Amino acid sequence: ASQGKFKEGISLLEEKAISASVQDFLDIQLMMADIYEDHEQYNEVFSCLVRCLEIAPEDVEALDRINYTVEITDRYEESITIHKQLSDDYPYNEIIWYNLASAYRGKSRIDEAIEALEFVIAINENIDYAYQDLAELYLFNGKQDKALEVLKDFESLFTPDEDIYFLRGQCYEA
Repeated sequence: ASQGKFKEGISLLEEKAISASVQDFLDIQLMMADIYEDHEQYNEVFSCLVRCLEIAPEDVEALDRINYTVEITDRYEESITIHKQLSDDYPYNEIIWYNLASAYRGKSRIDEAIEALEFVIAINENIDYAYQDLAELYLFNGKQDKALEVLKDFESLFTPDEDIYFLRGQCYEA
C-alpha cells in the first residue's frame, strides 16, 4: 500500500485475515483501516473498526479511532446503536460512553449526550475534554449555571487553557 498498490495491499490483508488468530485479525483490521484512511475511504475505515469491536469490544485503539470516523461519515445512528450495546456490556468504559455522547451530539440529542458525558466523568474524572464538552452542551442548552459548575470542577483538577477561559466568558455573556 505504501508503494501505491492500494488494492493489492488490501487483498493481501483480506487473505491473511481469513486464517488469522484473534490478535492478528485485530491487527490486520487496524492495518486495513490505516490504508483505507490514507485513501480517504472512511466508510471502509468504519467497517474495519466495527469488526475490531465485534472481536474486542474494549479495544482502545478501535474505540479511539471510530469516533473520528463517525464524524466524517455521518454514521451517528449506527454509532449510537453500537455504543449503546457496548455500554450495556461494558458499563465502566469511559471511551464507550464518550463515543456515545459524541454520536448523540451529532444527532442533536443534547440531553442524552449530556447524560453520557456525565457517565464519562463519573467513571473517570481525569478526562479533561469531557468537562469541556459537557460545559459546551450545557451552554448550548441555555444552562449557563450548570456549565459554570462543570468549568469550576474542571479548574479544580486541571490547568485551564484559553479554550476554557473563552467558554467561561461565553457562559457569562449568555
